[in-house]
Amino acid sequence: MEERFVARLAKKKNATFKNYGDYKLFFPPCDILTDYVKKNESLNITSWLQILENTHQKKDSMILLGDMCEVLPARNIKTFSSRKSRIKNFFKYNILRYYHDFTKTDVNSLEKWKNKKIIDLLKVYDKDKIKKLKINLPYDQIIKEITKDYDELFARIDSHNIGFEELFGELLEWYTHARIPMGQQVLTCRSKFKAVCPPMSLNILRISSSIHPKYRMNYRFFNALFHNIEELKKLNSIPTSQSPFVKRSYSSSLIFLSQGIRSNIDQFLIRRLMKNKNPQMRYRLLKSQNWVRVYQEPHVISTYKSYFSSLDNRFLSEESRAIKLLKGRVGLIKWPLINSDLMSFASTATQIDLIKKIINN
Repeated sequence: MEERFVARLAKKKNATFKNYGDYKLFFPPCDILTDYVKKNESLNITSWLQILENTHQKKDSMILLGDMCEVLPARNIKTFSSRKSRIKNFFKYNILRYYHDFTKTDVNSLEKWKNKKIIDLLKVYDKDKIKKLKINLPYDQIIKEITKDYDELFARIDSHNIGFEELFGELLEWYTHARIPMGQQVLTCRSKFKAVCPPMSLNILRISSSIHPKYRMNYRFFNALFHNIEELKKLNSIPTSQSPFVKRSYSSSLIFLSQGIRSNIDQFLIRRLMKNKNPQMRYRLLKSQNWVRVYQEPHVISTYKSYFSSLDNRFLSEESRAIKLLKGRVGLIKWPLINSDLMSFASTATQIDLIKKIINN
């Protein structure tokens, strides 16, 4: 369904449209993974390989990445942008047009938020997990160094003099999630194209963050752009994949309601598929990239294990968290999400293998 909307957008702009699909490349052969890790240090979003491995463009050909725009719609303000929050406050914010109530900061706001956040962040570094890594440092020293790194990050956040407490988390996401794993996608695409991602530029972040969050929430500012800029108004007749039956020119309340109905139907289909453990069943109202099918590709488990074939046996153990997770998704015991977590682990193993080869040579 997404490709239909993109094709219509391309037609409106007199642009050429091409669509690529290759489910085998979500868990690519070892040589392809190694090649991209050599060039970019990592490869976690393998869906880009469907384009990169099937096109033969000139090196100076440009690819424009726009799917990472999380600033204008304020997706990273978790307090108000979560699915649960949007459903709960649909009537208040979409029908009655109330603005969100943001909490003004005071001299103690950042310190209170920082103390709570560091506790949540350090939960990841469980003592037993760290012990399994066999790092030749005392656990307390490791935690001390990690905390020191976070303190530097919090100091950067403090320097922005943020006016509302809810924006602390948003800025933390920009410095971490947006700038690192999402930025990795730009590096991946630069191996074959001149990759550009305007939504991630520092200038866009600065300008966007100067807009009051109440105007960015619920796509208010985003929608205003499409209703007031002539070039964008031309595209308003085409729906989005989130609310495919409603044009963008319709009211935001109707768009959000349509999106909610589609989402609930999707959730029902997902629960039905998981209950029946039948990968052939439909799991979305509208056909899209099929993550169930990704994990049903032949030899997916053996291909994944091959990424660790040069490393010691603890990476191949049946008790390995990654292997267990992969098998759970293949068997529909766990919902088959995007495989970036699995591929990040595989990329790390590939880096280790490459480093060992360099040392031995």
